[in-house]
Amino acid sequence: MKKHILAVAVGVALAAPAMAQNVSVYGVINATIASTKLTTSTGSTTATTQGSEDYTSSSVLGFRGTEDLGGGLKAFWNLESDINVGNGQMGAQHATAVGQVFFNRLSFVGIEGAFGKVSLGRVSDAVDSLEGYANFVNLFDTETAGANGIGGKNGNSARYDSPAFMGMNLIATYSSNAVSTDGATNIGNAVKTVGLTYNQGPLSVGAAKGEANVDLAAKKGEVSTVYAGYNLGFADLRVQYTSDETAARVKYTTNEVSANIPLGAGLSAIVHFEDAAFNGTNSGTTADYKQFGVLVRKDLSKRTHAYAGYRKLDREATASTDQTVTAVGIAHAF
Repeated sequence: MKKHILAVAVGVALAAPAMAQNVSVYGVINATIASTKLTTSTGSTTATTQGSEDYTSSSVLGFRGTEDLGGGLKAFWNLESDINVGNGQMGAQHATAVGQVFFNRLSFVGIEGAFGKVSLGRVSDAVDSLEGYANFVNLFDTETAGANGIGGKNGNSARYDSPAFMGMNLIATYSSNAVSTDGATNIGNAVKTVGLTYNQGPLSVGAAKGEANVDLAAKKGEVSTVYAGYNLGFADLRVQYTSDETAARVKYTTNEVSANIPLGAGLSAIVHFEDAAFNGTNSGTTADYKQFGVLVRKDLSKRTHAYAGYRKLDREATASTDQTVTAVGIAHAF
């Protein structure tokens, strides 16, 4: 009997470290059939149909895990890759080398404790974490944040997330040599971002700012965003302002207003309006524009939803091209 008890005790002791670990696989498969029509200022049009876009949420495959280190400390890690559902390709093609960057979205390890969380590797910076607040879905995400390595998931980075304090959270990141999501290296670009959020009941507000420098000196770009949202129950209302400025003082500013309206029986409608101003020479794709869109979503289960969406973007300049997108799709999360 004592031998059996001893065997059980030894087995529990050996299993304890494994039980303290938690590893999971997750992802989203999102496929769309979309028709995109481009209309030039001369009236000529070009229409294309494609099936690889993910207009509600990005298609990804990820692995993540945690381990209890004791003493209030926890280790964590995350690896995440884009999926092109249209052709089955994963990751992204490296811009400066042959081969694929497999975990092109996230690739980091970190430590969490009473002090907050510290992550090292490829992480989302503070601008990237906050800039899409008013978009709700990818269909309406046309902001320019991401230039010069700001507003992206940069490699060679460190990120700090503070503990929640009276509804407030601080995010700060630093990248010594930003490596963007597609694997291209922005040589010499140091990217610094900081963000602050406040969430209390139905109210959410936040702001973030990022700066890119060449050789840690000359400013190469600056992005800032601020948002506010309030969930009224019958509608989740959000507004957001974003500014993206280059070293030459060329600036894009966007004002967004969105509403997510539950209609019952798993059905919801998202309405989005965006007004953008460009202070440079208004022509082509660098021009003032107004955008309106609507997307209807039907939740078929906790993990699967279908949707149909429409977006129209009108550029207010000569020699520019307007865009209209009509899309239907289905997505499954696991």
